[in-house]
Amino acid sequence: MSGRKHKRKKIGRPSLGRNHLRWCSHCGLPILDDICGICGGITSQVDITPPYDVRPAFRYDIERINSCSIRQFGVPLVEEGEAVVLSSTPSLDRMDEVVAGGEVLATLRFELGQMRWVLLPRVKGALRLLRMGASKSIIELDVGAFDAVLGGGSVLAPGVLHADPSIEKGDELLILSNGRLVGCGRARMKGDAMVGGRGVAVKVRWRNKDSFTPEDAPLPIGYGKWEDVRDAMVVANTHALDGRESEAMNFIKHTAEEYAEKGMPPTVSYSGGKDSLAVLVLTLKTLGKVDVLFIDTGIEFPETYDNIEMVKEYFGDRITFYTGGGGDPFWRGF
Repeated sequence: MSGRKHKRKKIGRPSLGRNHLRWCSHCGLPILDDICGICGGITSQVDITPPYDVRPAFRYDIERINSCSIRQFGVPLVEEGEAVVLSSTPSLDRMDEVVAGGEVLATLRFELGQMRWVLLPRVKGALRLLRMGASKSIIELDVGAFDAVLGGGSVLAPGVLHADPSIEKGDELLILSNGRLVGCGRARMKGDAMVGGRGVAVKVRWRNKDSFTPEDAPLPIGYGKWEDVRDAMVVANTHALDGRESEAMNFIKHTAEEYAEKGMPPTVSYSGGKDSLAVLVLTLKTLGKVDVLFIDTGIEFPETYDNIEMVKEYFGDRITFYTGGGGDPFWRGF
C-alpha cells in the first residue's frame, strides 16, 4: 500500500427527486418556480427533508396543527387563511414538516406510544409561539447553562430555575434563559422534578445558535379563509403548473404511441390517492379515453372505495374501470 493518504468519501443525506418548494415572502405563498406568479418577485427555496413529498395543508390539517399547539403550548401556531404546506418525512407512522412563512416551523408526528398527534416545534416555530404568548411547556435555565446547552449539551436539572409544573415526561418544551430562546426539546422528567433535581431534564432537539428573537419569527400573511388562500396558491403557481402539465402530457403521448405499436393499450393504475388521480386526469386530457386498473388489497379504507365510485361516476364512459384483487390474503397471512 502506498504512503499516500486516502480521503474518505463524504456521504450526504439521500435525496429522492428534487426539492421544488420555494416561497414568496411578499405574497406569503408556496411557489414551484423562481418567480411568483402574482407579484413577479424572486422566490427562495425552503429547506425541507427528502423525499420532498409536499402537499397543501387543508382546513382539517390546520385544525389538527392548532389543536396540538393549543394543548401543548396554550396558543395556535398558524392562522386561518395562512398558506401552510406539509412535507411528509420518514417515520414509524405519519410525520409531516409544517411549513409556513417560508420556514419549517414544526413537525407534526403521530406517536404510536401515546396514540395521539404531537407538535415538535423548531426554532422559528418556537419563536412564533412565544410571540403569540405561549404559556405552557416552558422552562427557564440559569444563565450559566446557556452556553453549555447551545454548545450541544442536554439540559441538566441543576441548571433549571423554573419549570411549568404541568410538564410531563415526554412533553415537547420551549427552553428559555433570561427570556431568550435557547432551543426546543423533549422532557426527560416531570416539571416539578426538574427544579432542585438531578440528571438529564431535557433532551435538546433544536438549538437557537443564531440568537434569533421572537421578532425574527415569520408572521402570517392571512388571506381570510382557507378557500381564499387555496385560490391564491393556484393563481401564483399557474405558470409553473402549466409548464409541468405540458411536459407530462408530451411524455404520456409519446409513451402511448410507442406501446401502441406493440399492441399494448395505455392503462392507468389507480389507488384512490392524489398522485394517481393527477396521472388519470393528465392521461385523459392527452388521450381522451383510457383503461383504469384498481388493485383491491382487501385492507383499503372505506373512503378509498367511495373515491373509486366517485371517479367512475365523474369520468363516465371516458374510462373503462377494472378491479383486481385476491380476496383477503393479508388477513390470512396475518
